[in-house]
Amino acid sequence: MVGANLELLLYFLIQYLHLFNQSFRINVKCNDNHALPCSFPDLTDCEIGDWDEGETLVQEDEDADEHKQVKRPRSSLTPEDVSGKLRDSYATATASQLHKELLSVRQQNHRLEQALKDKDSNFREMTKKLDELKQAHVRQLNEQRRQHAAELGRMEQSSKVLRDQLSGYILGYDERGQELEETTSQCIDEIERMTMKCGEEIKGLTMQCGEEIERLTMRCNEEEKLTRKYSEEIKRLMTELENEKSRHVETHQEREGFRRLVDSRLEEIKRLTTQLESEKSQHAETGQEREDFRRLADSHLAAMEENERSFRKRTKQLQSQVLELQQELQGAKEQTVSTRNELNVVRAEMGQKEERWATELASSQGAADDMKVWLHATIEQEKICRQKDKRFLETRWTDETARQRIKLMAEDFWPMNYSMKTRPLTMLSIPWPVLDHPYSLDWSSLEYSSAVKKYFEKTQPQGHLKKLLHIFHPDKWVAPLKTVIDDDLRTLIDTGVNDVFKVISDVRDKSGGQ
Repeated sequence: MVGANLELLLYFLIQYLHLFNQSFRINVKCNDNHALPCSFPDLTDCEIGDWDEGETLVQEDEDADEHKQVKRPRSSLTPEDVSGKLRDSYATATASQLHKELLSVRQQNHRLEQALKDKDSNFREMTKKLDELKQAHVRQLNEQRRQHAAELGRMEQSSKVLRDQLSGYILGYDERGQELEETTSQCIDEIERMTMKCGEEIKGLTMQCGEEIERLTMRCNEEEKLTRKYSEEIKRLMTELENEKSRHVETHQEREGFRRLVDSRLEEIKRLTTQLESEKSQHAETGQEREDFRRLADSHLAAMEENERSFRKRTKQLQSQVLELQQELQGAKEQTVSTRNELNVVRAEMGQKEERWATELASSQGAADDMKVWLHATIEQEKICRQKDKRFLETRWTDETARQRIKLMAEDFWPMNYSMKTRPLTMLSIPWPVLDHPYSLDWSSLEYSSAVKKYFEKTQPQGHLKKLLHIFHPDKWVAPLKTVIDDDLRTLIDTGVNDVFKVISDVRDKSGGQ
């Protein structure tokens, strides 16, 4: 750009000098006295850039000196000649000065052109290098673009697979939620059915117990009536026995009186016999009377002995009947007592059964209500966990993703206020140190020890080992496990926590307690 401006400036300067030479033309008289027009062909006829590169300012000065040393013949000069010479000398000096300036400008222009050539060559080299760099950069960019396109294709394919997996997981989760809701409704229906069945059984057993109590009461009443009957019979027999005894006493008294009478009669008979023997001859009829009287006395004695034997026999019969009645009465009393004891036992058992059935019914109803609340809270808690894991689920699952998720969950895991009704403990809310996808794992068949060992084989334990050791300490899980109603799930979490704590303790011991 600078060289072009200098060329233009020189061009205008030379045109100006050419016009000046044409305007101030002088006549120089030579030896032949001819007037020749003086001009500057060397200036006016030269073109821009048409000069000898070997020519210097010294050579130009020498040419000027030779021109001055030319001896001109003397002649008569007029004032016009003098003024012309003055103009000529002024023009010559001006032209020489301009020529020198032109040469310096040409040299400067040459130097500038040389520098411009150097710069142009440098520029061409730089341009060449820049083109090479551009080509290398373009090749690198194209290679990176191809790599990025391939990586983008792989990522899109992986993202598609992950989207399909996520869709499958979401579909499975929805199906699981529907199955859980169906199971919950079935459990609720089963609980209601069992409640109705228990109520009906309780009513049936209550009716049976009432009937049994009425039957036992009637039996007790019958036994009491029988007891009263036996008591009355015993009283009657005792009265008869007393009467028999009194009659026996009277008969005995009569017999004793009769015996005394017989004895007196025998004595009298002996006396009479003696008297009769003495008066035998006189009183022949007295022997006959004595025989009659003796037969009568023997008959009376035989009758009295028969009465005594019958009385003794009757007394034995009455005594045996009394003993039998007493035994029957004792058996009836014992049976009544045993029946009353059985009735009391049955009443106590029925009371205990009614209390137990009422407690079971209340507990079953309470358990059904608690199960409803717990299932609802568990579903809500799993939704919250899925919302927190949304940014991890939207990307491709890697080992680093698993580590970031575990570290993020471990930051605010303790302390937490777990509650069965508002915030129950779930598998997804626990920062299990495993590298597998949490929504594709079968937690019931997971080998916690091997999974945790695999995690620490690919993860540096420094930094969060103490945090995990603090989280999975078994003493801290007593209260949270109480918020899990499902026995199988509670046992699964408890077993997993103990296994994880053992593995973390081993890793801590191997790393020197860091």
